[in-house]
Amino acid sequence: MFHPFLVTTSRIASSSRSLFPALPSRLSTSAAGSPIMEMYNDAIRRHGGDEEAADVHQIEVVKRLDALLKDLEEGGREVYLGKKTGDDAADGGGSSSSSVAESAGFFKGIASMFSSSSAPPSPSSSSSLPVNSLLSHTGPKGLYVHGGVGCGKTFTMDLFHSCVLSSSSLGPGTSQKVHFHQFMLDVHQAMHNAKQSQQRGEAAKGDPLPRVVEGIAVKGKIICFDEFQVTDVADALILRRLFTGLYSLGCVVVSTSNRPPEDLYLNGLQRDLFLPFIDYLKVKNDVVSMWDSEVDYRLVHGLHAAKGVYFVDEGG
Repeated sequence: MFHPFLVTTSRIASSSRSLFPALPSRLSTSAAGSPIMEMYNDAIRRHGGDEEAADVHQIEVVKRLDALLKDLEEGGREVYLGKKTGDDAADGGGSSSSSVAESAGFFKGIASMFSSSSAPPSPSSSSSLPVNSLLSHTGPKGLYVHGGVGCGKTFTMDLFHSCVLSSSSLGPGTSQKVHFHQFMLDVHQAMHNAKQSQQRGEAAKGDPLPRVVEGIAVKGKIICFDEFQVTDVADALILRRLFTGLYSLGCVVVSTSNRPPEDLYLNGLQRDLFLPFIDYLKVKNDVVSMWDSEVDYRLVHGLHAAKGVYFVDEGG
């Protein structure tokens, strides 16, 4: 399957050679012990490219993601698995009353951190939640990649997500990938549903956000956000509490964006209340810029895909 960020044939690579300068030695594409780099190189070769078709800016991001993957693999599957599966549950870890009590106490801590005036859920209401998703772990820094359109941000993150899922140390259930706009829509819907449950007496009263954070974490604690963008005041005012909860549960975030962190929610309503989140985001993530890339690979693909296509009048 063609990927728009790669050269599709050797003919295209040769005709666009100026767009893909040879890599300097400091950005070697050696894939030894680097699964994401290996997948990147394979993708280039599969579509008729060679080392000169590699993009220096993509290579820099891939190297960062490979280093992050190594750190995550040292933590292991149990640390980042969002929800215990059949084999894990058979160990009895999910049924231990001491584990449930420990998890309930941690959940109370998260709730009080979000809202001092909100009563946290009782231990009994927490006991039905997956124990593993409640355990705190301080993971490595995530990665925030920003740059212009078509430079390969999503492509490199897709490689990372695929390598996490195929890793023998991590695997399915540890990572989730979602478009950020859809993610925030889901968060607001989940909060609405939680409030409705409270009104019907089906859930404990209090701040619904900790419960929503739980629902996110159980899908996998390695979260890949595509097109991180903030334009809505409702999103802006909730992000600090939301991400504090995710990080407190041990989540690690990799994001792509068309804006540097400093430009998020630029000129937004009550932006002064949002600024602490930008500082927090930069503390929890390494920030990588791809703005020096001058190539929009979508246009490269479109240019060569159009070859051999001719417009004719109605008479043929």
